[in-house]
Amino acid sequence: AVLEDATAAVRTVAYSPNGGQLAVGSWDNKVYVYETSNLATGATIAVLEDATAAVRTVAYSPNGGQLAIGSSENKVYVYETSNLATGATIAVLEDATAAVRTVAYSPNDDVNTVAYSPNGGQLAVGSWDNKVYVYETSNLATGATIAVLEDA
Repeated sequence: AVLEDATAAVRTVAYSPNGGQLAVGSWDNKVYVYETSNLATGATIAVLEDATAAVRTVAYSPNGGQLAIGSSENKVYVYETSNLATGATIAVLEDATAAVRTVAYSPNDDVNTVAYSPNGGQLAVGSWDNKVYVYETSNLATGATIAVLEDA
């Protein structure tokens, strides 16, 4: 199947762990999610439009319950895959503007890549600021990191 929903370059793709979904991130600031059993139709099950800049990376958690999207606007959007059709995020990890303490714990430059740990307990975010930010997935809504690796 040729999937032609994106209106700009496709930057990233990821299959869910069970192979049932395919997420396609584009420089048109959107993520198109397809059911792999219906790829021939080209119909999306969700179009995620929260990003206001190019989508650089997408990753499913190991259990397939979450989908993380990293964008050029310094943010990571996290969704529950069981609720993708609503487009509602469960967390937005971003540069803090209200609390100085939080700014040090978030990327200050483009998000380049995201990945879940094999057990799904952590989400790592790689940024163009030469740092890796690590979050506990059970605590994403707070935006607090458990580690900032600056040797990257």
